[in-house]
Amino acid sequence: MQIRKTVRLVNGIYHSEVSLGDNAISPTESQAIAQFGPVTIDSGGTVIANAQTVILPARVTGIPDGLPIKQTFALADSTQAEALAHAWAETIKDRISVALHDILMKDAGVTGTTEENVLPTPGDRRTDDLQTSDWMNLSI
Repeated sequence: MQIRKTVRLVNGIYHSEVSLGDNAISPTESQAIAQFGPVTIDSGGTVIANAQTVILPARVTGIPDGLPIKQTFALADSTQAEALAHAWAETIKDRISVALHDILMKDAGVTGTTEENVLPTPGDRRTDDLQTSDWMNLSI
């Protein structure tokens, strides 16, 4: 998934936005979301920038349907508003990345696959067994 992070200053307020990039969702991601259901993240929570911490209300957001996600940080509230806006966008990108990784690592119903070579059963004298026994230097 390609994510675009944008931060704009408008009238003393930094507008931070996380949206889909031009390449949006890969076929593999789309298939995983269709198979296992939507991915969700908390787009609120704790944001830390330059030793300042802001705690935003919890907000469950579906990915990709909930994009773009937006958050504002006012200069009137913090001299670190710009840094907080960038930190929030980076945090959201990281949360999306972890959530997508988790869903891509799931596998529908397969709990394991092994392949083994099995020797012929003693006493089973099919003709291909004789060829196999010669190749393996066995006597049947």
